[in-house]
Amino acid sequence: MTTLLDAQKYPAEEIASLYLHRWEIELRFRDIKTTMGMEMLRTQSPEMVRKELMMHMIAYNALRLLMLKSSTIHGCNHRRLSFKGALQVLASSAGGFVASRGKPASRRGARSDLMERIAERIVPERPGRNEPREVKRRPKSSRWLQTPRQEHSEHFRHGEHPRKILDEAA
Repeated sequence: MTTLLDAQKYPAEEIASLYLHRWEIELRFRDIKTTMGMEMLRTQSPEMVRKELMMHMIAYNALRLLMLKSSTIHGCNHRRLSFKGALQVLASSAGGFVASRGKPASRRGARSDLMERIAERIVPERPGRNEPREVKRRPKSSRWLQTPRQEHSEHFRHGEHPRKILDEAA
């Protein structure tokens, strides 16, 4: 649906193309958030949150550059390479790079193997694929901690137990 009704000013093909580009951006955000484990930030202060975000962006861009170089070497489309697959290959190859320290020929072999394995992880083209959005995080059976932890634990030290949901109904 759109409010851009002037077909001359807003051709349907251009709108469809923009939508596909937007979908690519959404997939990249998913790579950063879900695949790299950035759904929940671990830091609390604004300065540390900025640093954490910057480190994720650096790692993301470094891996994307590695995927681009791999696709250039092996003649495949870098947009079709699996980000998750590349991340797994990189993690599994770390030991080979450590073992090849001080051995240039061995390191070149490990790098060549890494590039080849990344290029093998091709995601097939799936036009018209429809993926409805759903929340993946499941509700937990326990309640959220809504008071400071120290205040919450005082109940246990004084013999008072936290009230349960069923207690409130009675």
